[in-house]
Amino acid sequence: MMDALLLEVQRMWPPFQGGRRLVRKDINICGYKIPKGHAVVYSSYAAHRDPNVFAEPNSFIPSRWLDRKVEDRRQLFCFGGGPRGCLGTQLILTILKSVCTSMISKFTWKVEPDQNISYKWMPVSRPRDDVQVIFKERLAVTFDTDTVSTVKPENFA
Repeated sequence: MMDALLLEVQRMWPPFQGGRRLVRKDINICGYKIPKGHAVVYSSYAAHRDPNVFAEPNSFIPSRWLDRKVEDRRQLFCFGGGPRGCLGTQLILTILKSVCTSMISKFTWKVEPDQNISYKWMPVSRPRDDVQVIFKERLAVTFDTDTVSTVKPENFA
């Protein structure tokens, strides 16, 4: 489920608004001639909210990724794609998964209510203002045949 959650976050809030590619040779795309030397600009934000590709595109639905094929992940191109894609994509996804899994297992958290959580999109997408979050350490409960005790997670190896 963590993979689905992170894919949906990327879909709705890509870290980069889009990108551009320089055309190396004259090309025709869907009837539009694009001459060599011109730039093509794309918006990952707009593409990721295309209702022809994603049902309910403005809704946060991580489960949409559970039944999809691995190649469907190519519908996301937050970090570019193909031979020009970011070399660090797998690294950052591994780090995000590790950090999120650790944070979820060690803390409960909630976003403080009544905050302005509007976005600033350039140069990278992020909340316009700091987001206030309350973290509370989870307590681990261990069971023994004779006793039940509560211990803090840092006491585990």
